[in-house]
Amino acid sequence: MDEFSCIEVRDCKKAEKFLEYLTRTDDKWFDGLDCNWVFRGHTNSDWKLIPSAWRNNKSIELVEKQLRKRYQSMMDTSQHANGEVKKAINKEFAANYLFQEASEGYLLCQFSRLSDELGFFVPNDGKKYCFIERFLTKTPAQLLVPSPAISALAQHHGIPTRLLDWTRKPEIAAFFASSFEDQQKNAKKIAVWAMHRDVLDHHVLTELTCPRSDNHFLHAQDGLFSYDSRAHSVFINKGYWPCFEETIENCINRNCPEVLKKVNLPSKPLRKITLPTKEINNLRELLWKKRISKAHLMPTYDNITKSIFSILEPTKDSGQLI
Repeated sequence: MDEFSCIEVRDCKKAEKFLEYLTRTDDKWFDGLDCNWVFRGHTNSDWKLIPSAWRNNKSIELVEKQLRKRYQSMMDTSQHANGEVKKAINKEFAANYLFQEASEGYLLCQFSRLSDELGFFVPNDGKKYCFIERFLTKTPAQLLVPSPAISALAQHHGIPTRLLDWTRKPEIAAFFASSFEDQQKNAKKIAVWAMHRDVLDHHVLTELTCPRSDNHFLHAQDGLFSYDSRAHSVFINKGYWPCFEETIENCINRNCPEVLKKVNLPSKPLRKITLPTKEINNLRELLWKKRISKAHLMPTYDNITKSIFSILEPTKDSGQLI
C-alpha cells in the first residue's frame, strides 16, 4: 500500500484488463475533448517517481567523488553566492547539494561536447561550458549547463538527469513497464503511473517540452518531461531529494481545498495501475500486435533487430510465430 494519499491504485490481474483500463479514449482520462493525463512505465511497482540523477546513481557518485577530491578544501558554504546555500543551517547538506548539482552539470556538458566533437547534432546552446570551480566555491556564478533540449536528449541516451519522462499515450508507458532490459528480478508487479496534467500546469511540478525535430525518440514516444524546480530547497534543508509523490502530496495538503477547487485538480492526481510480472510476455505480445515495440519507440536498425528477437523469445515454447 502506498504511503501517499494522493495516489489511486488499480491492480489488474491479466494483461488484457491492464490494457483495457489504459485505453486512452476511455472517459476516465478525458475532460471534454482533452486528455488531462500523462503516463510513465516502471518495471517495478515499488519504485517511486524520482529522477535517475537522484537514485544513488553510480555515474553521479563517480563524478562527485572526483569533484570532492579537487574542490572540497576550497568550499565555504557560508560565503557562497547562492542565498539558500549561504543561509543553510546544515552545512553538510548544503555542500552535498552543490556537489550533486555540479556532478549533473558535468555529465551533461561532457555528453554535449563529445556529441558535437563526433559530428552528432547538438540542440540549441548545447555547447555551453560548465563553470564547476566557480560554482562550487564562493565566487558568484551560476552553474552553466546545456539547454533543456540537450538535457532531454541526454536523458534518452542514458545520462542521469533530474528530468522524469512521460508519454501522452498509456500503451507506450505499458511497453516501458514491460521492458526485459530493465526488469527487476525481485519485482512482483510492474506499473504504469498516470499523472494529471494540472499538476504540471499550476506550479506543483514543471513541464518541459522540446522541439521534436531535435529528438526523434521524443517524437516516436509522444513524450514530454517534468521536473521539480523546488526540490533543491528540500535537499538543502533536509538532506534528501523528494519523490514527486511527496511534492504533490505536500502541495495538496498546503492548499486544499481552495487551490484544488480553483485549478480543478483531483484529490488523487496520481494513479498507479499494476500488473503481475508473470503477465509480461502476454502484455508484450499484445503490444507487438498494436505495433508498439522498442523499434517503434526508439527507431534504429539495432533496435529493429532487438525487437524481432525479443518477441520471438516468449513464443519458443508454443511453436507459434506472431
